Amino acid sequence: MPKSARKPRLTQEEKNVENAKIRDQVITDKEEEMERGQNLFAKENWPAYLLATFLPPIGIWYIWCKQDKHRLTKVSMVLWTILACMIMIEFAVIMSSQA
Repeated sequence: MPKSARKPRLTQEEKNVENAKIRDQVITDKEEEMERGQNLFAKENWPAYLLATFLPPIGIWYIWCKQDKHRLTKVSMVLWTILACMIMIEFAVIMSSQA
């Protein structure tokens, strides 16, 4: 590899600046991750979770039509929709086996 293509060595001061940038980025990434976790367990989301669990058809509608009211990510909305569908299917299987 020719010398012109090599990355120049950084001085100690430049290394300190780069390290500070990386530390700041890591801190903001951790803060965003914590905020996302707190949003999943926010009080505004509990009615959606309960409806999806105990009244799945209404819960699915509530999750998707009131998504601006809740602090749910698309992934969690899809997860709760799948969970509600699984509950409905299980209920249908139980009811058909009793008939």
